Amino acid sequence: MVLRHDSKLVQNLLLKNELLLNGDKKHEDIRTALLILSGANLGAYGAGATIALHLLGLADVFDAVVGVSTGAGIGGYYLAGEKQMFLGTSIYYTEFSGTRFINYRRINKVIDVGLISEVMRDGRTKMDMEAIKKSRSKFFVGVTNAETGNAEWIDAKSATPDVVAAIEASSAMPLGYNPPVAVNERFYYDGGISLPCPIREVCEKFQPTDILILPNLPLRFGSQFSRELTDRVFAAVALRNLPAFLRTAVVSRHKRFHEGMNYVQDYNGINVGVLWPPEMGIHQLTRSSSKLRAAAQASAGKTLEIFGQPEKKFDLL
Repeated sequence: MVLRHDSKLVQNLLLKNELLLNGDKKHEDIRTALLILSGANLGAYGAGATIALHLLGLADVFDAVVGVSTGAGIGGYYLAGEKQMFLGTSIYYTEFSGTRFINYRRINKVIDVGLISEVMRDGRTKMDMEAIKKSRSKFFVGVTNAETGNAEWIDAKSATPDVVAAIEASSAMPLGYNPPVAVNERFYYDGGISLPCPIREVCEKFQPTDILILPNLPLRFGSQFSRELTDRVFAAVALRNLPAFLRTAVVSRHKRFHEGMNYVQDYNGINVGVLWPPEMGIHQLTRSSSKLRAAAQASAGKTLEIFGQPEKKFDLL
């Protein structure tokens, strides 16, 4: 399950890319999916990895790109192009490292979700939604229905009012009084609540032969018990005004994450690789610009190494 340079998954991704470039329809025999998980500012890891995928020339190799929470934004920038991916990565160590996004003094709104759509709609990091729609990959984001708590998938390319709204809905962490986001005339919260590790769901929906997973956290990232305890305390304080089913889902997400990873080990017939990033000392609410930048840089470097091209040089914005 740990991605290695000699794995069948890496070989198939490179082969599919070659077949696509040559216009060979045999590429259809290799059905690929990229799954990018949640993690707030841990997304600096996944963003760095997707920069490497662009540098490797693998921008179009995935038939389906699936993002959950912070992974939805990463997936959007990835499909929008290489320049966009560098811009999207820089958000983590610029806008998302400031007190406007994360502020512990705002106990009722620790994370200001509204900033996510702002930086994707305007200014230097404006997301190229037309480029996303023109990309060859399907683009789906995971969300949590605000009324039922059930997991749902949204086709981001056809979402109304637009792609960014779907990404914002998938990222709408209900920290305190962040409201749910309307997409396709329904209201949704963060997909990481109901879909912390939706490997089974992605396999069933897209029937891939090969799936690359960017978990946005290192292989050894604290104990499940400590993370669940933190979420219990947080749910009791900052989420106390939410429905009980949402609070319960928040507390159980780490357990369900491990269940998703265990599912991979027992699943036959699909080449699965998890690109665990290096441990760089960041967490979901890290505000250190230098640490977030270093995490993105290190994750990109590790990805290049796994794909056999560690010599590629690049500079983050």
